[in-house]
Amino acid sequence: MNNTAKKIFAAVLTLSTLVYLGWRVVYTIPYDHNAVSVVFAWILLLTEVLGAVELICFFWFYLAEDRHPVQNKAGASLPAVDVMVTTYGEPAALLERTLRACLDMRYEGTFRVWLLDDASRPEMKELAERLQVGYLFRHKHENAKAGNLNSALRKTKAPLIAVFDADMAPRPEFLEKTVPLMTDGIAYVQTPQSFKNRDLFQKAYGGAGIPNEQDFFYRSIEPARNAVNAVVLAGSNMLLSRKALEMVGGFVTDTLTEDFATGIALQKKGYRGVALTETLADGETPESLGALIRQRVRWASGCIQSGRKEHILFGKGLTFRQRMSYLMAVSYWYFPVKRLIYLLAPLLYSFFGIAVMRCDLRSAAMFWLPMYLLSAVGIPLFSGRTRTVGWSMFYETCLTPFLLIPVVRESLGIRQKEFKVTDKSGSRDWRWWMTIPHALACLILAAAVVCSIQLSVRQQTFQYVMLVLWNLYHLYLAFAGELFVLNCKKSNSGPVEEELPHRLSRRELAALKLPRLLASLLK
Repeated sequence: MNNTAKKIFAAVLTLSTLVYLGWRVVYTIPYDHNAVSVVFAWILLLTEVLGAVELICFFWFYLAEDRHPVQNKAGASLPAVDVMVTTYGEPAALLERTLRACLDMRYEGTFRVWLLDDASRPEMKELAERLQVGYLFRHKHENAKAGNLNSALRKTKAPLIAVFDADMAPRPEFLEKTVPLMTDGIAYVQTPQSFKNRDLFQKAYGGAGIPNEQDFFYRSIEPARNAVNAVVLAGSNMLLSRKALEMVGGFVTDTLTEDFATGIALQKKGYRGVALTETLADGETPESLGALIRQRVRWASGCIQSGRKEHILFGKGLTFRQRMSYLMAVSYWYFPVKRLIYLLAPLLYSFFGIAVMRCDLRSAAMFWLPMYLLSAVGIPLFSGRTRTVGWSMFYETCLTPFLLIPVVRESLGIRQKEFKVTDKSGSRDWRWWMTIPHALACLILAAAVVCSIQLSVRQQTFQYVMLVLWNLYHLYLAFAGELFVLNCKKSNSGPVEEELPHRLSRRELAALKLPRLLASLLK
């Protein structure tokens, strides 16, 4: 499909979404019920409006022109580069792999590799000396990774700075591909975070051949932001201008996502960021559910903190499209609240008779179904098949129980201040209580399905079919989430099949096939 056809598609989807929302406002609010119903109805409607805005912004930002960065002309002088690898407690073997990859980068200019050890470990100093790379540490470990980088900025002098996390090993061509893009006015070049190992979702549902969960952001969302100059600085695999950083006082502190906040600060000063889709570094994704949860809690809390700190809505220096783009980046992390609202809506009526909307099957087919089908077709089409509606809901359902309280706390001003490094060591960080939220949701939703069926039979009408289907779909997602958590218990670096005995029982075969069946349905 060419760009013109995609614009027509996006226009039709936008119109369909607006028609649906108009119908929701005019015809579905149950004003003839009590005040509690009306309040919950509007909460649900506002949640849908936010989701619709995010959906429309995705399609139209993706279609924006001028998505390709301009390179310096051949023969231009190549500036020196300080290559910084940050560490805070990661294994020495992991650091050695990354440092050796840095040393193996091809570059006709000059560059020096630095190990930024924020834990002041003797073995790190010995490693740096053995590999003949610079070693930097500080006596006061303030402001986590941002403070570590700012301390290194004061001790180095190259005009360009490449930053890698401890587990992110650059490919030989990293500098060759990124340095030429650092033209006047460009503050940073962000490359994708790509992973050698399969993520936990791929391990649990690997038979479906799903992409890495982060591919949707780095392959679709991030490059589309080139057009509106709202490329998110992602903390690793990036090249930055020292001059631009000095203009904003270095990396932004007092937030758990110093990268996200620093990118906004640079753009507020008029600088541009560039996102590439080519993989130029390889890292490791979290190997345990506990590590994944800690990582996402940090990202969610940090993005909310950064959005508040940088005043993305009303602060000076950002264009309207930049504000909208960053607003969507922050609002995304409220998906646990949105999923809870969508879950509660049918339950309220099933158990307590609290109506949150007036709708019959025919009206849903006329107004909701066209919008949903267009979204289901458009999202994989526009994202290069890195995401579908089903997979988005599945990812969000899996993480909602673990992110809900941290997101609410952060929104109320109860800040998470401790920077917790994501464990990539592959340790089995899994606890039995992680199975409780989804299991409890399955029990409640199963009861809701029974109640809604009984209600439909008692009333002898198809009016409640939508209620039954709504509860069934949430039950399906909760069950899939429970299977995901259970699969994380046995997840390791190899395929699931390699961890099972050579001869499988019928029960084990069912446990292996069921997640893949669910995965195929989510496609």
